[in-house]
Amino acid sequence: MQATNTDHPEAVQKLIEAVLNSPAETGSELRHSLEAYAATMDGAQRDPAELPTDLESFVIKLSERPHEISDEDIQALTTAGYSDEEIFEITISAALGSSLARLERGFELVKGLSK
Repeated sequence: MQATNTDHPEAVQKLIEAVLNSPAETGSELRHSLEAYAATMDGAQRDPAELPTDLESFVIKLSERPHEISDEDIQALTTAGYSDEEIFEITISAALGSSLARLERGFELVKGLSK
């Protein structure tokens, strides 16, 4: 399942499109991979996604323990060569994946209850 699942409400589809496909400092392919990686971590069905090694631990932490993201985590990305704008886009793309996974699970629960 892709993040652009047509089962999402129109407003969610517009958000997905804006985050993953709008012109940005990071490439659309990376943003799609970030979304898919984080969504998969949170239980969604996505095509397998690979991330640059320097982003994996950040995305895992963002998905599992977002409240623990610290200045040191951001500094590690800066040291790896990412700009502030790229770090913002990386964070938003991964957070979108985690959020969509939770939304999709909620939709599945509602569908199950209505049967």
